[in-house]
Amino acid sequence: MVSGLAHGQMPGVWKNHTAMENVRVVARDASTIWGGTGGGVFAIDESSRQIRQYTVADGLSTNSVSGLAVINGTVWIGGSTGSVDLLRQDGAWERISSIREAQRVQKSVRVFYGAGDTVLIGTDFGVSVYRISRRQFGDTYASFGFPTVTGVSDIVVWNNELWFATDRGVVRAERFAPNLADPSAWQRYETVAGALGSPVRAFGIVRDTLVAATAEGTAYFDGSGFQVMPGMTGRDVADMTAVGDQLYVLWNQSGGFTLDVIAGVLGSVQTIGSVPWGTASGLTRDAGGGMPWVATTFQGMARWTGSGWEYVVPNGPKANLFTDLAVDRYGVLWSASGISGSGKGFSRYNPDLPEGSRWKNYTVIENPIMGSNDYYSVGIGTGSSVWVSSWGSGVVEVAGDTIRRRLDAATTPAFSGSDETNPAYVVINGVAADAAGGTWFVNWGARNRNFLARLTGDTSLSYFTHPITGQGFFTALVIDRNGTKWLAGALPFHQSRTLSLYYFNENQTVNGTSITGGWGVMTESDGLPDNIVFSLAVDRTGSVCVGTLHGLMIISDPLYPKERRFSSFPLREQSVQAIAVDALNNKWVGTREGLFLMNPDATQILQHYTVSSTAGKLLDDDIRSLAIDDRRGIVYIGTERGLSSLSIAAVEPKSEMKDLTLGPNPFLLPSSSALEIRDLVAESMVKILRVDGSLVTEFKAQGGGRAFWDGKDREGHYVASGVYFVVAHANDGEEVATGKVAVLRK
Repeated sequence: MVSGLAHGQMPGVWKNHTAMENVRVVARDASTIWGGTGGGVFAIDESSRQIRQYTVADGLSTNSVSGLAVINGTVWIGGSTGSVDLLRQDGAWERISSIREAQRVQKSVRVFYGAGDTVLIGTDFGVSVYRISRRQFGDTYASFGFPTVTGVSDIVVWNNELWFATDRGVVRAERFAPNLADPSAWQRYETVAGALGSPVRAFGIVRDTLVAATAEGTAYFDGSGFQVMPGMTGRDVADMTAVGDQLYVLWNQSGGFTLDVIAGVLGSVQTIGSVPWGTASGLTRDAGGGMPWVATTFQGMARWTGSGWEYVVPNGPKANLFTDLAVDRYGVLWSASGISGSGKGFSRYNPDLPEGSRWKNYTVIENPIMGSNDYYSVGIGTGSSVWVSSWGSGVVEVAGDTIRRRLDAATTPAFSGSDETNPAYVVINGVAADAAGGTWFVNWGARNRNFLARLTGDTSLSYFTHPITGQGFFTALVIDRNGTKWLAGALPFHQSRTLSLYYFNENQTVNGTSITGGWGVMTESDGLPDNIVFSLAVDRTGSVCVGTLHGLMIISDPLYPKERRFSSFPLREQSVQAIAVDALNNKWVGTREGLFLMNPDATQILQHYTVSSTAGKLLDDDIRSLAIDDRRGIVYIGTERGLSSLSIAAVEPKSEMKDLTLGPNPFLLPSSSALEIRDLVAESMVKILRVDGSLVTEFKAQGGGRAFWDGKDREGHYVASGVYFVVAHANDGEEVATGKVAVLRK
């Protein structure tokens, strides 16, 4: 079942969204190309180019894939943690955990080689033998006569001998030698001038000759030793594959890659195609014996067409670091990716679009107006505007799917520079809209001390100066129901420059601000759990939630912040890095120790999600950002290892009761899924009635704007087949809506 992106889907379903452009390993079967990445596995149908993606949420043990093969129709997937997952042709998963549980520090699974009932598994510490029919491991070959164990990156059986490409050279042994665990059973080839000597990455067999690829070139075996191949000396070879009598060789140089072809081992080198930027990691043959596919580190799979490169890349985010998240008025998710040269632009995710086009990435290559890729903060403006802030290049406004403009120190209107030595270096942090239609910006470290600015109309900014010298390195911004701007001063990934919690109301309505021009500050002496403030949110009652290095504080009356506030006792030692509020006013709190679901007043922990408790579906315990789609009932959880989403019960109630949406209809019983009743107003009551009007059961809506019925009566028994009426009414009895559902007992 897919995460709750449409009507009729139940809460509690996880989904992962990860970057899969950087392909580490590649394999193929008859019609499908498989790519292993740091964000999971994808499969490309070679004829239709349709793509399927697999992550931890779909069955993988880890998204960090390091080895891949297709053996007798089963996909073997190795992880950097030592995991081995088998995806069978019927879609069933099987896990092999022995390598992962081994008492070793480095245990990545690098390569699989199938030989009858045996699979040889190359790892960071040697080769393990696995018997398929017995579902058990045999010997492990970890010592080949080298001073220490060595990793194995490729395996072939050639001339009835085992050949391993290792980090220290090539080793060979008789395939059925009586004791392969004995180092003396192996012959080693460690050095050949101009080729061997660096880690050996791959083998190829062309015209019955074995070829080894290294970071210093390629060498072929002449029957007694390895000889350097002409024309390949000094080339950083990533992989190679034989197609007929030709050997295709993939190598990297100066940040780009080249695909060459050689006839045999002594033929001349012919270049097929090159890319000046972006490296490559592997090759796989074309099913029909044509041009091979190249696994790139930047744009999925590539293939030379004769006139240029064709790229096939999974639809997904550009980065696995999600520094900030925001959901706009249409339920579209916007995300940012980082600073200090690590940023990869920003992205949008629209769950209403077809599967292959839900993600759109914005980078400076396609959008030079951005100025850089260091975009790290997202805010929702007025109307349909989304504002994405950069570290150094100002802020861009997105309308629809298009970047409308960028505002910086040289535009109209203009922001102040944030660097004394570089006036053009503009850092914009939080962006938020007020009730009057204005959009507010935090100008981090503004040299002119205009740390807050309000955009009125389209081209006019009003500036607001903080009265305290040096206090202007603000980060997060939220605006409460009174129009007060609340300002944090720290980011999980950036050292705090402004300590404590600040607030500003130009109308000076907050208690104690009439003599400070509307500005106020809270510190630990005022009850703040810690002076390092990471996150802010305004809840459904208008309270302001403040996340600090050591706990969560809720200001219940923002007009009296120092008098009417309390701290969440269960979270008193947690570093609260992100806060989101759902339609039931529950608090979702992101910390360095996982995700906490709190009740509305944050006095009780309703659920604590961690990597361990979710079997890895939560991608990281270090939560960097949160956002909630109230229309669909989805919480998005940003980490530095990707984005997780969880479907939740709470959705935004309707303003008035109309027709109910019911699903699934017909409703099959018994079922592990409930009947979902949508389009309710707040505080709705639901009755299930038989056709004669008798009551089956009644209950309060569990999800704000929706309710769930398990198909049982008041005694806890499944109801009989038939037609049932669903009647929902507001708590005050003023509004009523009905629907009907057909129940079928299995």
